[in-house]
Amino acid sequence: MRAQLDDLQDNEAWPYFDTYNLHHYEALAAYPKLYGDHRSVSAGRPLWVTECAMPLRWTGDPKLEELSENDLRMQSERVAKVFCGSLHEGSAATFHFILG
Repeated sequence: MRAQLDDLQDNEAWPYFDTYNLHHYEALAAYPKLYGDHRSVSAGRPLWVTECAMPLRWTGDPKLEELSENDLRMQSERVAKVFCGSLHEGSAATFHFILG
């Protein structure tokens, strides 16, 4: 990932964007480095997290193609953590991924 971010920096892409958008599916412990790496190439533009969540091992019924009750509860507990972590790391806007 760092190599791609360095390429972005080396190519001086910042005149071509008003916001710096990123997607991530990372554990909370990885947020400081993840956001720091992206912030370092954002040229001071506002960070928009346009898709995010935390990895969840799906255990639902394959016939229903829906999350199990336990998965839904676990995911709901993570939504607030994802938003808080993202905002703490300086995002100007955060959008949680939901397939629906």
